[in-house]
Amino acid sequence: MHFRKWMPFWRNGVNIIHMLKTHLSTRHLSVVIAIVLFLGIGASGLNDMIIYTPDSARYLARGISVASFEGFLDRTVPEPSHYVFHAPLYSVLLAPSQMLFPASVEAAKGFTFLLSLLLLFLFYLWLLPRAGRLAAMVATLFLALNPLTFIYSTQILSDIPFAACFILFFILAEKLEQDEHRKMSIEWGLVGTAVAVVFLREVGFTLIISATAFFILRKKPKLAATIFFVCLFLYFLWFVRNELVVGALENPPARNTGFFWAHLFTDQRATLVEEIFARIKTNAVVYAGLLGRLVLFPEFVQRAHSLISPDDPLVYAVVVALRFGRAPLILAMAGLSVYGLVVERTNKAFPMFVTVLVCYLGMYLAYPTNDIRYMYPFVPVILRLLAIGGTDLFRRYQKLQSKLWRSATVVFLCLCLVPNAVWMFNAVRNSWMYTISPLAFFEDMEKGKRYPEQFGKPLSLAAAWAARHCDSTKMVASSMKETAFWLGRRPVVEVNENTMDVKLRDYNVRYIVSLVSRIGVNELEAAMGKSSSFNFRPVHREGTVEVIEVTKKNHPHHTLSSETVISHSARKDSVRLEFRRGLEMLKTGKAQEAESLFYRLGSQYGREADIVFNIGIAKEFAGRLDEAEQEYRSFRLLPQAGNQIVRASYHLEVISRIRDAESQANRLEKAARLQIVAINYWELGFRQRALTMLRRSLEADSMFFPSLILHSLYSLEMADTLTSKKFLQRSGSIEPLNGLVQNLYRIFQLTDSLRTARSSAEKNSHRVSVARAYEAMGLREEAIGELLVVLEEDPSNESALRLLAELYEFKQRYAPALKAVTKLLTLHPDDEALIQKRDALLSRW
Repeated sequence: MHFRKWMPFWRNGVNIIHMLKTHLSTRHLSVVIAIVLFLGIGASGLNDMIIYTPDSARYLARGISVASFEGFLDRTVPEPSHYVFHAPLYSVLLAPSQMLFPASVEAAKGFTFLLSLLLLFLFYLWLLPRAGRLAAMVATLFLALNPLTFIYSTQILSDIPFAACFILFFILAEKLEQDEHRKMSIEWGLVGTAVAVVFLREVGFTLIISATAFFILRKKPKLAATIFFVCLFLYFLWFVRNELVVGALENPPARNTGFFWAHLFTDQRATLVEEIFARIKTNAVVYAGLLGRLVLFPEFVQRAHSLISPDDPLVYAVVVALRFGRAPLILAMAGLSVYGLVVERTNKAFPMFVTVLVCYLGMYLAYPTNDIRYMYPFVPVILRLLAIGGTDLFRRYQKLQSKLWRSATVVFLCLCLVPNAVWMFNAVRNSWMYTISPLAFFEDMEKGKRYPEQFGKPLSLAAAWAARHCDSTKMVASSMKETAFWLGRRPVVEVNENTMDVKLRDYNVRYIVSLVSRIGVNELEAAMGKSSSFNFRPVHREGTVEVIEVTKKNHPHHTLSSETVISHSARKDSVRLEFRRGLEMLKTGKAQEAESLFYRLGSQYGREADIVFNIGIAKEFAGRLDEAEQEYRSFRLLPQAGNQIVRASYHLEVISRIRDAESQANRLEKAARLQIVAINYWELGFRQRALTMLRRSLEADSMFFPSLILHSLYSLEMADTLTSKKFLQRSGSIEPLNGLVQNLYRIFQLTDSLRTARSSAEKNSHRVSVARAYEAMGLREEAIGELLVVLEEDPSNESALRLLAELYEFKQRYAPALKAVTKLLTLHPDDEALIQKRDALLSRW
């Protein structure tokens, strides 16, 4: 009997479904169906446009691998990755859609859209017992018409299933207090839902902790312990797999744990407590401004998604009306929500309800980024409180039940619905037009001064063009991970400003697929301007997506020319050239001229992120550090600005180090700290600025060896051999036996020998020796560059291939390492060590 009581989980699931079904009469079900059909208009959003990158691409990449029974394996990158950055359950849920329609963005969106219908259904059930049929119907209508519901139900994101599980948990918790006959079924439903919440998002642990405390207080310790330990045990297994095993093996550049504990709001010397308090202070300001708008007009704010046409007459009318009606609406909604919260105190699950919300908000206040997306679970919560509060007022006061008050209430609700209804109508229309013809829609909407930018980037068309024109030996790079979904079976090389040059070199990239901003500036403009190895020529355009051809430079200091601009419009081409001119000014140390130019662009075309960032850099280079800090800190208020915040925090850290160096009375200490700043600028690609800092370091202490030898290295990298030799001599006079000094002397000797070498084999031998000298100094990227030059002339050079394989493996670029090992095996097919190395590399796939 005991076995029969506990083990048939499928029967418990049937009982839960039966319990939910008994709540719905035919009349109730027809209301839900009507709302579902109304929301069905949102099917227009089931196109190939992705808003959130790289989150959506990460989810889908894992869903594809799960559908192929490969586990959690991301094959969209050159080196397949087993590490999972997000919670894994949503990717598992996507797998059936990818079995039917492999690597389909539309199928994944369609599945998420179906989950949004479940969300509406559960919300209606949740509200029905407390507010009644009419209030539940109206609240569900408001949820269905909420722009955030439309966005997250038509994107590859975990927000909709997460919110649905959140609501289901509350439904079951409330039902447990009322129905003792089905106690076992409900309890197992609570456990299963709790596990789903945690594995949809780690922040779901706020629900688990709150629920555990609640059930202990309700004298249900067995249920509390089951929920807590089952969730903790399963997540512990996942943590061991993801962080301790896979994370240790692959050492991914971005980790869940690493991102949360990073110092992005304070400098590295600050404590973690100071970092978290800085985040809370910034995020509290952002979320305080968002909470009052979540229900009635979340998308008519500066942080809105660009999905509607701002110049549309209806949209403009709503914007004007909200200028006057926004404050009264927010106050009325806030007052009614507070009243609803007071009424909700009679709910036995109220303590858990409040604790979960407080813990959830507290978790995201301490998170390194902020976004309206994180606030979406509050939309159904606020609607519930509004419905309960409004229903209670009508029940308590007979006067409100008069025909006049009822009519006034209906009119008021219709007016409250107008902003979101207008937004929905405009967004749905734009989605349909984009789906029918992305390019025709872009050409039409670009005629206006402002347009919904999200619909201007048909990435699938540009990526498909690049794939068709790229031979099998070459690769395609992009900052957008989802590009891989339209490259066939070819992975995408993910690039950013700091890694672009080496990745283009090591992965043999032919094309870059990137976005062009509203004003005509490419997102990788700064990185292309800093490149010391490649030329870039735009060759194709689809809306705001640009395909750029990558070729090697004949001269290491060749710069971008005006000929590389692809003609799109005279105004945008002009802005792009001006922007490049500003970047060149920053490179050459003309900070004030660059600042004036970027300010002029900002005044004419708005404070675009790239313009603001370069204004900050110009002020930083000009020595106005306080003003530069203000520009960088503004990025903390941007939604989902992880990359920008990281870039800004790096510059803020450099500014902090400059101040620290300048405050030092000890000349040696000042020289040492300025030398570190020079290294930071070199890593950022500002070479002249790095040399300036080295000179300032040597002004503080002219015999400071690290700055002298670094100046020699940097000058050599910039092909200034005379300056390099001068500083090498000064370094050698201080520490003649230093390994860096000796290796630099060795490099100069080998370079001189290259000029007198009589054969290609002799030249290549010298270059391999130069590479080994670079490796000995820890300059592995420079060593790789030398070896690739050797292999261009002699593809079968064994010494170069062996050293190159070692260097690539050290840098965790396993695909080019495997290529080098495979080439060596063609020379020595029976070499057991090489076979083992190849097999070890292949195991990563």
